Amino acid sequence: MLLPPRWQGIEKLIFTFREDYEPELAYLGKVLFPRAVFIDVGANLGIYTLVASSLVGPAGRVIAIEPSFQSLPTLRKNIAINGLTNVLPLSVALTEKAGRTWLYHGPDPSQKLFGQEPVSQWCRRRGRDGDPRFGALAGLC
Repeated sequence: MLLPPRWQGIEKLIFTFREDYEPELAYLGKVLFPRAVFIDVGANLGIYTLVASSLVGPAGRVIAIEPSFQSLPTLRKNIAINGLTNVLPLSVALTEKAGRTWLYHGPDPSQKLFGQEPVSQWCRRRGRDGDPRFGALAGLC
């Protein structure tokens, strides 16, 4: 699997030890089967896409959704270098309603966020440092 050259430190460690860090990869082997369809929303570089493609086999289908122009070229390269013919990469974002939004791009693909600013600025500007009332973003502050 191709990784961005800028990936340093924790990102490479997470990828290297992903079986322990992301136990969902092992779970895919229990729920996916030949001829199944898997939709990877937020495919990033394709870790789940590659595993799912192997599990669903040539008669199955994987749809890899990735809105970021930072990640999409590497996702497409990973699909190509692995010869995956059952994967369709789509450069779109999925939401509960039609519309447009911003996608903040950090210095590397691991720092993407819907919005116009990095999480640290979002937290400071809103004064929500670690406040659990703000759901998933509270853990990022």
